[in-house]
Amino acid sequence: MKTDLPTPEDMLEELADRAAATIDRNATVAFDRALEEMTDYHSFLLALTAPDARSGVTYSLAEVGGPWSPHVDWTQQYARLYERASERIVDNNHYLRKLAYTPWGLLARKQDQRLSPGVMTGILDLGSSLVHRLESWFTRRTVVADSGEGSARRVLLAGSDERAYVTALADVVGGWESLHQFSPALFGWRRDATTTATLEWAQLRDTWTYLFHHLKNTARAIATAAWNEDAQGAAMFSESFIRWPGVLEHELGDGTGLFYRRRLYPRIVALDWDAARVAVTPLRHHFDRDPLPRELFANTLQSAYDDLRLVTAALLLHWSASGRQQTDIAARTVLSLFGLVGIDSEDIAAEPPSLEFIPVCMAVLRLRMAGNVYDNELYGAELDDFVRTTDGMTERLVVSGRSFTPSTLHSRDGLVVSFLALLAMDVRPVDDAIDRHFSKLAREHGALPKGQESVVDILDELHRLLGGLDTTSNPLRSALRITVPGERVEDVMDRLRGKLEAAIAAVQAVRDDYIRAADVDIERLNPIRTQIAEKLLTQPFGGRFFRNVAVEVVADGRGQQHEVKVIQLEKATLISRPQSMLSNLGDLASKHVKNQSDSFLWRDFAARNRFAYTPSSLARDPWFWWEIGDLARYIGPDPILILSEDETKTLRELIAGLAADSLELKIEHKPHAEMGRSYIATMAGVDVYSTGMSSGKAWLFSARTLEQVRYVASDGDRSFVTLGMQWQDDGLEGDLIARFEQIGQWANLPLIEVTVPDPSDVLARDVVMPRIRFQKNQESDEAGDT
Repeated sequence: MKTDLPTPEDMLEELADRAAATIDRNATVAFDRALEEMTDYHSFLLALTAPDARSGVTYSLAEVGGPWSPHVDWTQQYARLYERASERIVDNNHYLRKLAYTPWGLLARKQDQRLSPGVMTGILDLGSSLVHRLESWFTRRTVVADSGEGSARRVLLAGSDERAYVTALADVVGGWESLHQFSPALFGWRRDATTTATLEWAQLRDTWTYLFHHLKNTARAIATAAWNEDAQGAAMFSESFIRWPGVLEHELGDGTGLFYRRRLYPRIVALDWDAARVAVTPLRHHFDRDPLPRELFANTLQSAYDDLRLVTAALLLHWSASGRQQTDIAARTVLSLFGLVGIDSEDIAAEPPSLEFIPVCMAVLRLRMAGNVYDNELYGAELDDFVRTTDGMTERLVVSGRSFTPSTLHSRDGLVVSFLALLAMDVRPVDDAIDRHFSKLAREHGALPKGQESVVDILDELHRLLGGLDTTSNPLRSALRITVPGERVEDVMDRLRGKLEAAIAAVQAVRDDYIRAADVDIERLNPIRTQIAEKLLTQPFGGRFFRNVAVEVVADGRGQQHEVKVIQLEKATLISRPQSMLSNLGDLASKHVKNQSDSFLWRDFAARNRFAYTPSSLARDPWFWWEIGDLARYIGPDPILILSEDETKTLRELIAGLAADSLELKIEHKPHAEMGRSYIATMAGVDVYSTGMSSGKAWLFSARTLEQVRYVASDGDRSFVTLGMQWQDDGLEGDLIARFEQIGQWANLPLIEVTVPDPSDVLARDVVMPRIRFQKNQESDEAGDT
């Protein structure tokens, strides 16, 4: 027997089933009662799981559980009701109208508990779910017909379907706008003589997540209607979006009172009032007054609204330019969002609309300075998430049986073509205003989010836009034909290229002046200097040619002064706010200086006196290697022979053919991990290496020839490496120079230069061996003769 008690999900599902049954019976009164019972129980569950302000908890227990938390399961029950209600649009619109106001019933709080931001945004998403159901009904009842002007347009079914759909749209938009209109009452805003600025700002801050999510869902509704090529839906939701900033104007003002509002980002809402006032100080001019809490909040909200309008318009333009739609509804919606044409305009080319280059460019640059997920900037990540999720509803026209790569955008970076098309709408030629405006922008870097780092971001974005013009892709041409109709695409691109180049030149000139005047922070090179020093104290040549070398730092001594040019650096990497210091610069610099240090030692080694010797056999003859092995007894321990590339090839061929040679030449193969990559083999006790020696020459020496390497520390400390810069004439770039004093101590062991006989010059196997005198060699006779 089943003894499990029903869960809240089970009970809410049963209540949803009752409401759905009343829709099937077309019983409006019964539906109202069933829906009220369902929302009351849902509200009861939300009150039980609401956060406890006294304990400091800000999340709801209904959010616990990840993507499939209880709150998600509860809200999904309404999707079935939306689907049933949409099927009744023609004969009874009561159900859809009632459901459009359901979120308001869940948000209105009679209890003392305040819903968490996550729960409130989840309730707001019910509006998006209803819009998708409505558009699904629309697409099932429409056809695509030729307009007679060379383009196909989606048209509604004639008669009652169209009238009923327009009525349903009005109900949905009205219910959605009520969630915005009554937000002051919902959150209990107070404004009287006893309300302090700190308290007022705190009340407004609590509203930010709710309002911004409502704004994003309003923009998503526009995109949903435009993607489904629903002209009526796109027009109504666009009107709602355009009205959005003015809905709360009676409470907050028009949101345009501050001169610096375009430099406000939502990160300021995370601060308390005192910190927020300090944060806006760099943004203000000397004539600006102190902002009021509502004024600062309204201006920040207006700036976020402008950002979202630009991103939404760019996304819709991307759909049109990419050829993913059969009508121009998305393109017309883009222009209507900027007030360039009427929302219901059927002809976007009647009179070329226009947007000014400078304001649009500043809006695009503002998006770049908002940051992204890699900068750990929440606002930039939210904008990218909006682009990704909104574009996720789209799909391309595909052919059965073929494979297609995903076409969904991942961030704002995929909207470059749309931004270029919007920037091109200003048909005026390049003028001095661009230079003045962008020069001022770069000079006032203290008011930018990250100071000089933001100036670099601006330059990067301008270069990215300019690079987008070089692609001349079909989407770019299509987008330019939409925004600048009736003009040659090449002319439009040339004019826009001139404006972008002028903006880049203006910002770069100010940036260069700042860099020239800035003080260099040479201490930034200390980590690199430390890595170089640590690398120099390792074994020369990696312990291949010279082994067991003592490497140390001494306080005094006189050695050779060496300078090594490490890399060419921009001065910008050494000023107080570096921009592009390579993360692996220390590793690269240490390896380079170490190689140069070894080359200095090798140069000293090569300058030593060499004894000449010519073997009696060719290198391809085993006797040659017997002779080298015998000669190695006179040079000291750990003999090494370095060969040219030609002799290396000969040796490899000899080794391959000596498997069963009667001479029994001893050949060893030591691990390459220990001996190095240029190691070939050990022949008759001699380690043989392949190097860049001259053809026909080889050097035979002891690996103990180099006994010690000392570096002289400066000023009595242990720092023996110094780094400095040699600046070029422009003052913007220079060479990073590493300096150190090196002393190499060599053992008195011979170095033999072996001349490998040329096969064309050898007439007989036996030749006279030259006499070589070695001094202080224990294995030579008293006269020192071989």
